[in-house]
Amino acid sequence: MSNPGGAKRRWDPAVKAAALERAATVGPGRASRELNISENTIKSWMSRASRKAHAELARANLVMPVRVGLSWADRRDRILPALGELAEEAIAASRLAVQENRAKCASDFASVAARMLDKAALLGGEVTSRSESRNLSLHADSPGLQAVKAEGAAIVAAREAQLERGPVEGLTVAEEGDV
Repeated sequence: MSNPGGAKRRWDPAVKAAALERAATVGPGRASRELNISENTIKSWMSRASRKAHAELARANLVMPVRVGLSWADRRDRILPALGELAEEAIAASRLAVQENRAKCASDFASVAARMLDKAALLGGEVTSRSESRNLSLHADSPGLQAVKAEGAAIVAAREAQLERGPVEGLTVAEEGDV
């Protein structure tokens, strides 16, 4: 994997593209082992590809540059649609990965989609979790609860009366409960 003499090796563009695609799927370390290419070389290619992609997005005005004086509301209005698009793309990529039996990629894309949806909800002013509680004391005087209390009291009174009478001759324990 080392290059004797220090001369730069020229890699075939098809090999480079295949290595970048494999590294995106399984990571640079595994791609390095599988393709017998230095992991540092693959990471360097990944870094260059990322910078190139970012520059192309910036030229197409698809990257939000840092803008001094841009209000948070304006930033939010520009970011929210991008988060929605990214979530949709991640969901589609996750579905494709599931169809191709690439569980790790499917999981990664689903995780990205979940994060984008969560962040979009936060930026949109929605809650991202819910907490509910019920307070029974507020309904203590309701007719339904009063009926349940009365029924429970009647059951307890009947059982106490049954215990006071004692066991009934000739009945099993189960039958005794019916008396």
